Order: sequence, then structure tokens, then C-alpha cells
Amino acid sequence: MTEIAVLFDLDGTLVDTAPDFIAVADELRQTLSLPAVDPVNMRDRINGGAAAMAALTFDVTEATETQKQAFLEGYTRRIGERAAVYAGLSDLINDLTAHGIAWGVVTNKPKRFTDNLLARLSLTPNVLVCGDEVKSPKPHPESLQLAAALLGADEQNCIYCGDHERDIQAALRAGMVAYAAGYGYLEIDTRPSEWQAKAVAHTSNELAVLIRSSINAIHPNLLKYAS
Repeated sequence: MTEIAVLFDLDGTLVDTAPDFIAVADELRQTLSLPAVDPVNMRDRINGGAAAMAALTFDVTEATETQKQAFLEGYTRRIGERAAVYAGLSDLINDLTAHGIAWGVVTNKPKRFTDNLLARLSLTPNVLVCGDEVKSPKPHPESLQLAAALLGADEQNCIYCGDHERDIQAALRAGMVAYAAGYGYLEIDTRPSEWQAKAVAHTSNELAVLIRSSINAIHPNLLKYAS
């Protein structure tokens, strides 16, 4: 059985995918003679999914199915072009791998997009569970429980990190240690401090420190802290 495992949400926690979405929006808006999208507004809508991002892209209150599909088609073409793993997390993953500690991704993002993104970024998690692979995605704990089962890990020995309240809700319901990625794609007036996570990381480097601390509490001095 895996003694401990580290699991991440994808967009806004492990990977900064906003640059891809912004590029797609700008490309579509250019065809409509609209100005470039406000990057801050786009980041606010990423956790709302394709419908929210398409609505912003086309300057409408509610996107039509045609507009949503146009946005997704654009994303399919550009996925991973500008996205990047957040600072400090690549080094953390390398350390986890070197010490035989399992890590994975549990996301509500559809598998076809997730697979392409991870491939473009050369990320090879020990486990991957996507929203369309379970009956009840987050905030239900099913996807996190499945990830733990696939790893052979006890849920209580798993750490889960996410940038939305549903991530923390799912982790707590699964009995996992939950860390909030306060640097992620937070919606307006969102307060991660109210999510009941064990701690809120305000930067990705801070999240890496929190994860190292949790692991070192079980295996003293196993993981070194980044200088």
C-alpha cells in the first residue's frame, strides 16, 4: 500500500492554463472586431468552465451552444501552447518521484483536454482521474476516492490541493488533508480562508513548502526545502 500520496487539481493549482484560454478568446474576438479580453476577467471565469469563458469571449450574458463549441474548438487547437506548471511545483514533483512518493491529478476537466495538456507539459502522474470518468465529480469525493484506490493509498494519508471550494469540500469528504491554492483562479469575493482547508497557500512556492512539511512530519527530513 502507498504510504502517502499527493494529489492536485489541475487548472489554477498545478498548471497555469489561463494564457491558453486568453489566447483562444483573443483569437475569436479578433474575428468579431472586439478588443482583447481582460486577462483578469478571464481568470475569474475559468472555474466556471467553458460556458463562462465563452460568454466573456463573445460579450454575452449566456453563451449559446455554438459559441461554447467554438471556444472549445479553439482550445483544442491551442491547448498547452502557453500553459505552464506553477513555480516550485515541478521541483516538488521531481522530488516526490525521486523518493517514491506517488502523485496525481484529480480534475473536473474532461479527459480529452487533460490528456493533451499533460502530454504537452510532459507531466506523467501516477494516477489521473477526470470529471467525465466518474458518476459524481467534485465536490463529491468519488474522484478523489477513486484516485486513492488506484494508488492503493489510504485516503487519510493523501494530500489534495485545489483552488476552488468544491476541491476542498471533496477532499474533506474523502478524509484527506486539504490545502487551498489561494493563488489560483478565484472568483470575485472568494475567501479561501473560509473553506476549512488545513492551510491556504498564497503562492505556488508556498504550497510546495506546505506539502514538503506534511511529508516531513511523517518522514523527517525526507524532502529538502527549495532554497
